[in-house]
Amino acid sequence: MQNPNRHIFCIILLHNFDYLTGVLQFIILCSLFRPQELDFQFQNPFNRPIMEVQSIVLAFWQPNEYSFAMESVNPGSEHIWKQTAHRHFHRWAEHYDRDIINILLFKPCYRRVQSQVRHWVRRGLKEIRVLDVGCGTGSLAVWYLSGMPEVTSIVGLDMSENMIAKAREKASRFPLGGKVSFTLGDAENLPFADNSFDIVTCCNSFHHYPHQEQAVGEMHRVLADRGRLMLVDGFRDNPIGFFIFDICVARVENHVLHCSARRFKELMTKAGFYDIKQQVFGVCPPAILNTGIVIK
Repeated sequence: MQNPNRHIFCIILLHNFDYLTGVLQFIILCSLFRPQELDFQFQNPFNRPIMEVQSIVLAFWQPNEYSFAMESVNPGSEHIWKQTAHRHFHRWAEHYDRDIINILLFKPCYRRVQSQVRHWVRRGLKEIRVLDVGCGTGSLAVWYLSGMPEVTSIVGLDMSENMIAKAREKASRFPLGGKVSFTLGDAENLPFADNSFDIVTCCNSFHHYPHQEQAVGEMHRVLADRGRLMLVDGFRDNPIGFFIFDICVARVENHVLHCSARRFKELMTKAGFYDIKQQVFGVCPPAILNTGIVIK
């Protein structure tokens, strides 16, 4: 039984217009103590409903049993998720490469993917056909993978016409010899035949997919025997990542769902991936790289 002398009782006051104050207090406390040592009582002097705040706290406090978004999409809202994502990235394409998030999150993720591919090459992987799902403006394909001689072809897929236009423009500035191409498409219904690729990458777009299980299944389908998946997204299982992704990003972008590490592993296992590994990297923001192998 837990030592009651180590049990800390916390009172969080939730203000009428800024409930994030309470969540911030919670995150600070979790940085100082183990979450299981904290006991919470919520007080609301303005009688404002606090169910949402309780959900947020429980999502971090018991990540294996509860999720802020319940790790599912309300039936009938799938089209809203896709429409929201399409509008968001359509507008973002113009300044995507200049955004500060490229320095803080995207580029470290691209370098991690590049490093993982090089690791597999050193272990004998060659003549690699790559599919980059949710490719954005094509930075991973053009800047990080196209220069590797072992990579024979790269296809970037995105649902935003503006993103694809920017990616093609970027590729045209380099002598790639037709090695890189880009196409419009939906991650949940990939327009490729079975066994078409040796590596599938997906960097920082997975949280926009309403049917995440279906998307992972599609990635498995298009991979050839011994093909590899690299699925990268924000890591929401520590206080910093939880605040950034489950609170800030969720509030700004609305229709998003960042999976816990456990959820990623469950999705990949159910889809049929083997030898699943997870690497957490970065501090602010943190990210997670999930890798798995297909055996057909």
